[in-house]
Amino acid sequence: DIVRRPDGLWRVITNKGEVVAEHVVNAGGLWAREVGRMVGLELPVLAMEHMYLITEDMPQVADWNRKTGTEIIHAVDFDGELYLRQERGGMLMGTYEKAN
Repeated sequence: DIVRRPDGLWRVITNKGEVVAEHVVNAGGLWAREVGRMVGLELPVLAMEHMYLITEDMPQVADWNRKTGTEIIHAVDFDGELYLRQERGGMLMGTYEKAN
């Protein structure tokens, strides 16, 4: 159960106890609509099929990780409906269809 308190905070009641929070995030991914319905919310969520490719391990990625101590940052081209991010030792590139 999720209850909004008079002070604006949220009280989240689980089978393992209660949590009080300023914000509650629905991280249900593909099931976000169903998670919302569990607490009486109807979310305007649309599942979208998209394609992606994953490369094999790339030495350049390993070099970047070793030199910086971080993963390669995510890149998004909203006009081209493309995104790129590190996936383990390689890269993942995906596309989305433009909404009509």
